[in-house]
Amino acid sequence: LLLLAPLAFYTLIASVWLVIEHINSPSVAISKIATRPAYYHLWFFFALLLTQMVLSIVRIDGVAPKTGLLVCIGLIGLFSSGTQSIWDHVFLGTSFISLGPMACYILYALAGGFIGRLNVNIPPAKLLTASLITFLLSGALIAFGTHQISTEADQLVEHYYSYSGLPVVLATFSLLAILRIACDQRRFLAPISKYSLGLYGIHGFVVLMVLNVIHKADGYAAPRIILAAVSTLVISWLVVRSIAVVDRKGLVV
Repeated sequence: LLLLAPLAFYTLIASVWLVIEHINSPSVAISKIATRPAYYHLWFFFALLLTQMVLSIVRIDGVAPKTGLLVCIGLIGLFSSGTQSIWDHVFLGTSFISLGPMACYILYALAGGFIGRLNVNIPPAKLLTASLITFLLSGALIAFGTHQISTEADQLVEHYYSYSGLPVVLATFSLLAILRIACDQRRFLAPISKYSLGLYGIHGFVVLMVLNVIHKADGYAAPRIILAAVSTLVISWLVVRSIAVVDRKGLVV
């Protein structure tokens, strides 16, 4: 029920959006609801439903947080389908055991549970430096690898920034460490995490409007990417916060 209510709410928004934008007729919008996500950005709600069901029978209390986190990162980073695509490119077809998308979602959720129980004895300054270096190197690898493989294929190839690939896994966890150390969790992270489900539900519509504006501007890609990401987060948060004023029980946000 915790996921079905927001899924229904954002599906309704998506259906109305698609009709207003003349992308779908009302009949097509309604028929899509029964067979697939009404809007492609909502696909992860269905993965969350299955992940929640699996995690309801999993207990991590008896596993050391550090060990559990390293195992999760290792499994995702080395054996995910995203990383295998990179290995296939670098080592010319070498095959590894491949974890499917659902396995990666579940491992990401487990990793979050281990992070919540993790006590780090590394001085904050050293951890911040190591995390920043890891994030920058991962970002550079994603950019360089994507450019190289796309140039070779003469089209965009997304292997290096697959959400389950090793570079993105390292960038994700290092950025989380940076934010936890450098930012005021009560003022910055808590308000975002509180509305994380609502942010996911609404961001797909916001990012379309933001990109429509930014694509009209000239300039280098890197600053425009950052501007798009920050703008989408801020606008989405403001929209969800407004919804929360009405939805006081937090059923859809």
